[in-house]
Amino acid sequence: PAAGGELCLLPGMHRANLRLEGRRDITIHGCARRSFVIPRDETRLEPILHFVDCVGIAVYDLDLNTYDGIAVLIGGRQPGSCRDLHIRDTRMLARRHCIRADEVAELQIANNRLHLLDTADGLTTISLAGDDSRIKRNTLVLLPFVDTTPGEPEVPDDDPTRDPADPCARSIVLYQFPLQVRAYAFAAWSFTLAALVPTQPYRALGGIHLRAGCERVRVLDNEIVGGAGNGITLGGDLDPPPPPTDTEPPVLLKAAVNV
Repeated sequence: PAAGGELCLLPGMHRANLRLEGRRDITIHGCARRSFVIPRDETRLEPILHFVDCVGIAVYDLDLNTYDGIAVLIGGRQPGSCRDLHIRDTRMLARRHCIRADEVAELQIANNRLHLLDTADGLTTISLAGDDSRIKRNTLVLLPFVDTTPGEPEVPDDDPTRDPADPCARSIVLYQFPLQVRAYAFAAWSFTLAALVPTQPYRALGGIHLRAGCERVRVLDNEIVGGAGNGITLGGDLDPPPPPTDTEPPVLLKAAVNV
């Protein structure tokens, strides 16, 4: 309802793309480490969660996995129109950014495990342009992709066993094998940081980017491992914001498969 409410995802695998615009006081959560969300095939390029001009949104206890784009995209059209959002205790795996926030205020990103695929499309794991925000106690890990067939042409194929960071992998094929998708994500999230041996060159940048215009943003106690860029980058931008779509993506959040 317009007054807000709570959306709970039960244990299992869900296929969804959710866009909320101009909404307030909504909690979206799952059952910790048991509610796994991937995008729908027809909208797999869209963010899994997209908030526009929203106030008072909380997201926690979800596993979000996208091989094509951004896991959580947040944006305000004018100062103050998007504020007081909390993203905590989640695990994410994404291709471009795990979290990107544009023109926000009072955003809290805390206690998340975030993994960016090591691809040429990978930018920063967290990208923020906003004020009065906190990024604290997150773990950001970028595992290097090792090409086992260097020198061979990179031609996409229908092999479902490919690493999703492999240029030859096709996400629409990989998504048809949900157990493998979930197993890959769980392996990435549970990787022991002490055992990670940095390998160069990385393809994705990784890390945290506080873009031009940020004011009063605190970054505290984050673990950042891997990536071709800096652990924390200040100022500028790496790419323009995602272009608006001509049609609204589906608003319904629908569970398709329980595993």
